Amino acid sequence: MLKGQIPRQVDPRKLALKDAEFDGEITTSELSRITESVLSVDSDVGVKVQFSRDEQGLLTVKGSAEAQVSLECQRCLECMPLTLAANINVAIARKEDDCARLPKYYDPWVVDTESADLIALIEDELLLALPIVALHEQQCAEFNEEGVSTASDSSNETEARPNPFSVLEKLKSGNKPTDN
Repeated sequence: MLKGQIPRQVDPRKLALKDAEFDGEITTSELSRITESVLSVDSDVGVKVQFSRDEQGLLTVKGSAEAQVSLECQRCLECMPLTLAANINVAIARKEDDCARLPKYYDPWVVDTESADLIALIEDELLLALPIVALHEQQCAEFNEEGVSTASDSSNETEARPNPFSVLEKLKSGNKPTDN
């Protein structure tokens, strides 16, 4: 097992044949796409990956990656800390056509040369682990259980407006609408 900094360029086929393992970190400066997708990356990414050959003879990469990030809660727009965790479970394919023959439980990693970018693979998996909509797990302070703002001024505005469907309601009941 190799400990320390995760290498960017690797030969995944040779590593899989040697059953190589990496246990280390990726610095935030190497993760430009993650950095652009969140408010901040609050820790280096802890990574454990194992290259191996499975029982079918497929060359695989399995492992996990974890980092602390901050996102913007889409309900209250406040900073929200999140532990971003990704499971890595890929099979190495030489070309796109080989991907269709892989079992469904593997994601394909197309490596058409001897060298591949391991950090890009890990960053892809972390990006896929980001929530579609970032929301606090607990209820935000300014919102009730239905997600409606509890601020008093916004509820007064909705009560003062006339219902735009009142004309349709009168037509449905058989009353002729009157012009206001």
